[in-house]
Amino acid sequence: MCWLRVLLSSRSSTDADDERSDTSTVLSSGEMDPDSIYENTNNKYISLQEAGKGTTGQVTFCARRPSIVASPLMTNLTAQGPGLVAMKIASREMFRDRIATEIILLQRIHSFFAAADDETIAKHLPDLVDFDPIVDGGSRWLAVHPIRGFDVERLCVVTTHIMQPSPASSVTYSLSFPAIPEVLVLHIAKQLTEAVRWLHDIANITHNDVFGGNVMLDLSNWDKGPDFAMPTIVLIDFNRASLNPNEKEKGADRSFVYELIHTLDSTGRASPQRGHELEDTSTPKHSPTWWDVFISFLKINSSQYLQEKSSTFTRFKDQFDTEINRRLEEVTEDEVRQVQGLLDMVAEKEVRFPSEHRIREVLEQ
Repeated sequence: MCWLRVLLSSRSSTDADDERSDTSTVLSSGEMDPDSIYENTNNKYISLQEAGKGTTGQVTFCARRPSIVASPLMTNLTAQGPGLVAMKIASREMFRDRIATEIILLQRIHSFFAAADDETIAKHLPDLVDFDPIVDGGSRWLAVHPIRGFDVERLCVVTTHIMQPSPASSVTYSLSFPAIPEVLVLHIAKQLTEAVRWLHDIANITHNDVFGGNVMLDLSNWDKGPDFAMPTIVLIDFNRASLNPNEKEKGADRSFVYELIHTLDSTGRASPQRGHELEDTSTPKHSPTWWDVFISFLKINSSQYLQEKSSTFTRFKDQFDTEINRRLEEVTEDEVRQVQGLLDMVAEKEVRFPSEHRIREVLEQ
């Protein structure tokens, strides 16, 4: 049994209520003051900097107190830097039930990771490391391992900005065509479909909010040396997820996955300099290529009217997996340079991660 489950079950509601009354400094609106994270987490975590915001709450990079980092329960929970976590804090009291839902579902997900077959999936899903005890169906915060990277939405936004700069823009970058290389699109497609398929088939969970902002490119293990390796794709934010979903919910998940992959490809091909080539109907049409079939599949199955009937991930795998694997195993030097160049540019603009020096400085204070 994982320690998180022990932590949740071993503390009574009365104990949790007592702890909250001693440490809570929640604002009158129900919003936790990020400056009081130290008190609200029973003196365990120190706020470093904001990481992002969502409808449910904000995410803050926090450092664990050194004594907490040294705790036997936390020895396998060190993330990037000494004791760094990403803490999601409910922005209003009404959202505490969503934080609780996410805690319960992340616990369920990780209860499956003891099986050897699922080890490869763990890296694609959030790693819950701590949380506020659930009381009356709600919780104020949860903490996961932080991700050093950016999301797919920002990848598309930055790519579009570079390809179509405004007159006042000082953009000096240039990208090849397509701007988002096909091998990167295929890499994201493979890892994302495998992760969501595992959620459906093994964990019996639907995410219910698959879009670019919830799909991260983790650059922490990205190898830009001779042994080139793509970034790891991580699906985050499970506060809208469902346990024991019906087929319509699973179909909607699949549909949004296909739509996101198609968006990546279309974003990379949206260069105004190439527009005339895409619209040129005078050129004789040839037999559809493998890529044409792949994109057609995505377009058909991302229709909002066909969500519950969207093709299964098994069919996607059967139809495309062999060629996807071949292309990812035979990445050319040109493709490596294109992927590295694009990710470097986006990371320069989007990654704002607390430095190890900053973490140690805060801990020392």
